[in-house]
Amino acid sequence: MDHSVYRHFERFVKGKCSFGDVTIELCNKFREYILSAKQVRHPKMTITRNSAVGYRSTSRILLKEAYKERLLKENLNDFIEDIEYE
Repeated sequence: MDHSVYRHFERFVKGKCSFGDVTIELCNKFREYILSAKQVRHPKMTITRNSAVGYRSTSRILLKEAYKERLLKENLNDFIEDIEYE
């Protein structure tokens, strides 16, 4: 897993999230978060849009795997808008 995505998600959920907490709404809010979040290594700089695309791609893979492993009841990716490259 991309450690940057993990760190941003951990920051986003304030360190507390179980699979039961992962919903379409949470995923959409995380999508919005990564579009405006500050970088982990350079906290004065915002994540670039192309980095946000990569983070979204990684989160799609994680959601798909969680669904395959039956940790999620539905494939949430079907309901979350992608982020387009600049």
